[in-house]
Amino acid sequence: MTDYPAAMRPSLLQLAVFLLILLWVLPTAADEGRTPIHVQIVLDSSGSMTDNDPRRLSSLAGMIFSDLAAAGDSVGILSMRKGKFVTEALAPIGDRRKKVRESVRLLPFQGSTYCADPLEEAALGLETLRKSQPTGRQFVIFLSDGVCPDTHKDRVRDAARALGTAGVKVFSIGLFGAEAAAGPDATADLRAMAALTDGEFFSAQTAADLPRQFASILGRIVGSEAEVLTLEAGADTMAALDGYVYDASLILTGTRTPIIIKKAVGPVDTKLEMPGRASHSVTSSAFHLAAFGNDVGGQYSVLRIEEPAPGNWTFRIDGPADVEALLIQNYALDPVVELGTTKTIYAVGEDCTVRAWLRGKGDEKIADAGFLDRVEFTVTLADPSQNETQVVLKPGPDGVFVGTQKLDVAGEWTARGRARMKKGGLDKRTAQAKFEVRVPSLALAKNHPPIDFGSIDAGATTEPFKVDLAGSEFPAAAKITLSVDGLNGMRHAPKGFDVGPTAHTGEVRFTAEADHAGGPVSGTLVIGMNGATVSLPVSGTIIPLSFWERWGRLIITIAVALLVLLLLLFIIYGYVSPHSFPADARLNWGESKDRLKKNEILISEIQGTRSGFYKNAKLTVGGPGSFMPADGAVLAEIEATGPSQITIRSPSVELHKVNKFDDSKTKAVDGNETGMHSGEIYQIGKFYLRLR
Repeated sequence: MTDYPAAMRPSLLQLAVFLLILLWVLPTAADEGRTPIHVQIVLDSSGSMTDNDPRRLSSLAGMIFSDLAAAGDSVGILSMRKGKFVTEALAPIGDRRKKVRESVRLLPFQGSTYCADPLEEAALGLETLRKSQPTGRQFVIFLSDGVCPDTHKDRVRDAARALGTAGVKVFSIGLFGAEAAAGPDATADLRAMAALTDGEFFSAQTAADLPRQFASILGRIVGSEAEVLTLEAGADTMAALDGYVYDASLILTGTRTPIIIKKAVGPVDTKLEMPGRASHSVTSSAFHLAAFGNDVGGQYSVLRIEEPAPGNWTFRIDGPADVEALLIQNYALDPVVELGTTKTIYAVGEDCTVRAWLRGKGDEKIADAGFLDRVEFTVTLADPSQNETQVVLKPGPDGVFVGTQKLDVAGEWTARGRARMKKGGLDKRTAQAKFEVRVPSLALAKNHPPIDFGSIDAGATTEPFKVDLAGSEFPAAAKITLSVDGLNGMRHAPKGFDVGPTAHTGEVRFTAEADHAGGPVSGTLVIGMNGATVSLPVSGTIIPLSFWERWGRLIITIAVALLVLLLLLFIIYGYVSPHSFPADARLNWGESKDRLKKNEILISEIQGTRSGFYKNAKLTVGGPGSFMPADGAVLAEIEATGPSQITIRSPSVELHKVNKFDDSKTKAVDGNETGMHSGEIYQIGKFYLRLR
């Protein structure tokens, strides 16, 4: 063991808080995706720890881990004591929690620092476990406040390389003061452990460094949010737990003063006091409560909540102001990524639809928009050369994120989906899917015959011909396009047809233009899909149409149309050409001029004065049905003969026009017919008429 001056030694608070935070993190990962975690914890038990850790908080951290680990997680405790490195063998924690706590509590601080031996033991224990339990993630946590002996340096690196090859990450922690941590010699071995295993080295210099270190460790190992709770003695502390978590852990540390944890929301009310020296634990299917106090003042309480339902839990914590609390939620963010609908995509140079979503604790799709807004979800596509492109995703109402990406290279592509909580920005889980991008190929069925449609009339359509693409390679569902080359004066239908894994055939017809000159024709039917094409010969003979065959129907159609048009014009003109009396035209009548002033009527109100089909509006004066009596004889007819133009005629009685200046004078009207003007008086027999 190499000792440092007091200024270079880590503080007790640094050691205790850092270890507690680190060990709080790991257990929440034990059930991540229900994949167990196997951890070998190597604790420095050299003599210098007596001064640096008088309250034995480093040992207490191992006890906390045994309570927070899930039953299926494996935990092993190793020390740096020469001759007896294995304090507690690596095995599922199960019902060993009490035994692990007792073993760690009795761990003595004595002797020098031995780095290589416990690291080799940790690697051996993990290798043995992999043979019997190949699933699970493996880690080594290596904590030391000293420098490894020179004789151990090569062995440390060899053991670290072996761990790295096996996929085991080492998180090494150097508990040194600022001056020691700044030098390469003090931390070189610990840094090498981490670097050779793709792990990370953490330096605990001051308490202010710990939040950043905690965030880094959380991101590497668990990828869940951690929330520091603000506590008030005797008050309720609310903690909102989401429904998308596998488990949640509440960790409390403090002095010997009792701390009460009360679960006020749930099936039962439970409280547990942090004791002075005794330990307590309560376990149910819903939660696990534990508390422990060692002989020198180290104390903790933990509450592990299994499969919490959505809603709020209330924690009542009665304790001093120096109590520290941390709530960790192990989110179940399981990304799912799909490109198209199959593992093989025939879309080189085309936009492919990317669909992605998150699953919760089961197979259910997370569609809660409020929760998804707190999640950062990214999808990247790596081409066969591993050049990555991030897909722009747009969320949908059903929780599915959709984007498009052009797959411009053939070969194996990799889609990777990553999910993290925005708060803290920590990676949670990653989904990966492989997709084969191919260039589609088209082929005609073996011995496929050419198309010979025989003889058809110009303007006629052939019978349907079968196109068989057996032997082609194309997507599960694809669109085949059809076109013709060389078949002048002919067209095809349809423009294409759909194909799939079991449907490789389609039909096509050909139509000759009506004005085709006739004769033999030949060309090819071009069958295409996404740039791939294949051709099929087409031939036949077109019989031209005679003049009457070609134009007779059109001539008859035009003639009938003209007749119909003329009939419509005749009918329309018959109704719109007749004239009507002006709406305000009035007629005065009487057998004397004095009576003329008293009898007045609107012409349009007189029955039978409306216009009709090719019939101007007309008013009969006298005769049957007349508006005025005239001894049964028709005296005159008044007719609307133009816009605001009215004509009066008398068929049997002489028509006179009365002089407007001397109404005693009258003048016979030639032909008994004249235009009738407003204000003028006309005399027919003994009757007088005036238009106004």
